[in-house]
Order: sequence, then structure tokens, then C-alpha cells
Amino acid sequence: ASLEGSVVMVGESAYMGGVILGRHLQEHIHHVTLDNFEIRGWFDNGITTPVNLATDENYNLVIGNNLIKDVDGTGINLATWVWNAAASGNGYNGWRGGHDLQVTGNTIDGANEYGINSYARSSLIGSNVIRNVARIGNVGRAGIGCSITDGEGQCTEPGAGIRLKVDGDGAYSSNLVTVALNRLETIGHNGIDAFGYSNILTHNLIRGACSTKGDCGAVRLFGSGTLATTTSHDVTLSENNLLDTLGNTDGCHTTYRTLFGFG
Repeated sequence: ASLEGSVVMVGESAYMGGVILGRHLQEHIHHVTLDNFEIRGWFDNGITTPVNLATDENYNLVIGNNLIKDVDGTGINLATWVWNAAASGNGYNGWRGGHDLQVTGNTIDGANEYGINSYARSSLIGSNVIRNVARIGNVGRAGIGCSITDGEGQCTEPGAGIRLKVDGDGAYSSNLVTVALNRLETIGHNGIDAFGYSNILTHNLIRGACSTKGDCGAVRLFGSGTLATTTSHDVTLSENNLLDTLGNTDGCHTTYRTLFGFG
């Protein structure tokens, strides 16, 4: 409670957080516990990985019992580019989120981009409370995950409560993740957005998904290509409560004004 921080940015500020897990372009971290912090009113992500790591991804992290409130980016961002993995014998270069992570018991209230954004694998996301993500009344100049200088195409996807992403064939991202016992309320886009395989989504409460955007749902499983090549397969979806999905279409042409949300 006695630790306070201020920041004046010089140059690029992407993926800056109140807490940064690792050192940009250099070391990953492992066997670290981050517990019982309050991060409030931050200009970017609350807890984040850096933009790039050198030879490997983070692993064996415990991120628990933190309060992240009113951040302009993502509550907990686990997405970093490992640029020298191939040369170091750690697989191919690409987007990673870490492995053997426990993200549990956190409260994320008022993130403007995502609640949790993750390429993690073999990890647990459990017993978190995520609410008021990507609400129009909260956003500032950058909007919902939009760079001030980017076009409107950058703004179509952000707004999910929990997003599990993939890179390439998904071998190093969004697989063998258990998402359990989370409570998600008033989420701008999809409640849980899962792109990978062998994930387990169970005993979650999702109330009020798609409160800002339409053409989305409480849970979205998304792949591409054919059923033989897609990264989205062998997903367990069980005993979740999916309530009051809206599918907001405010601002649309009258032809598309019908609410457009799914379970």
C-alpha cells in the first residue's frame, strides 16, 4: 500500500505495464510469484509481458490475488514475441505467453482492451473476477484497443474478457489451458475467446457479454482453414452459466440494428 509510481514516457510505450514480467528484448523470468498488488488508473496494461523476449518464454509464474482497476489497456497481458528461440534451441520464433502459469484470484475491473489476453499454454486461469471490460463510457482517446494512429480495422477484435490466442500451428500457444470458476460480468465483446486446442472451459459464469459490440457471444471458439487443419479442436466446454448476452448494435445502419449476440 505504501508503494506508488509515476511515469513519463520517452519513445515507444507499447506493452508497458504497472508490472512488467521480464526485460524487453532480453531475459525471460521463471518461478516468480506476484501476489496482492493493487494497480489502478494505469495508462496501458496492468500486468504485462514485454513486447519481446530473447531466447525463451516465461514459465512457472503465479499471478494471484491482485486488483487491477481502470487501466487503459489490458488487465493481464501474456503475449510477447520470442525473437531468438530458434537459435537457442527453444522451438521457433514467434508469439508466446508462457507455460505452467497460474493466474488465479485476481479482480480486473475496468480494462479498456481485454481482461486477460494470453498466448499461454499448459496453464490455469481460475477463480478470477473480470468485469466492465471495453465499456464505451470508460474509453479515452485510443478507444477500445485502438492505437491513436491506426485505422478502424485495429478496433474490431478487442473487448473480450479472456482471450486465448494462437500463433502458427498453436504448438507454443493456447493449448492445455484450463479456464475454470471465473466470473465475467459486463464484457464488451466475447466473454471467453478461445482459438487453441485441448483447452478446458468449465464452471465459469459469464453475464452480459457483447455489451458494447455485436456478432459475438459468451463463448467463441474460433479456427480457420478446414476441420483437418484448424487449431481449434478438442475443447471441453462444460457446466458454464451463460446469461444475458446482448450483442449490442448501437450505431449500426438500420438494416443491422437487430441485437446480434449468442450463447
